Amino acid sequence: MALVRDRHRMAAILMFMGLIVAVLPIPLLSGVRSTSGFLENLEHALVQVFPVAKSPIFDDVSLGREDITAQVISYPHPSGKELLIEFPRAMPLDEIRIVLLAGDAEEGGRLRADQSKAKRLRFREWVTNRSAFAVPYRYFLLCGLVLGFIGAFLILFGYRHVASPSDDST
Repeated sequence: MALVRDRHRMAAILMFMGLIVAVLPIPLLSGVRSTSGFLENLEHALVQVFPVAKSPIFDDVSLGREDITAQVISYPHPSGKELLIEFPRAMPLDEIRIVLLAGDAEEGGRLRADQSKAKRLRFREWVTNRSAFAVPYRYFLLCGLVLGFIGAFLILFGYRHVASPSDDST
């Protein structure tokens, strides 16, 4: 009887794990189209495991090479000095803030590097440090369904064993 209870417990755990594996990645889905059906979306849906990692690149601006048309942002350096950073005129302030936060967060990044004197930097571009890693959602759904079916078969197989020993003992 204890073996049957353990088998039912294992089956319930497998079914629950199948549900978790199939449902948990749903908030991380990308590539889902509202105009497509379930099967079409299942073909294109991806689970973003790691997003793209980018870092900003800044160039030194020597005296006399300043861009008059650029937006100049004053940035306080941790050493107490002030950096002047040039950004393209059309760049929105939200994106400038993202560039500054990314440049400040990097260990050894240009905005954290030791500045011997007040400098002027120019934002050049974003560089990709790590590509995105995505897994098709259909694999998660398949694993969840397989775990659920294994759990269901264990429950059905367990009921058959409950009936067999009692018939033999009488």
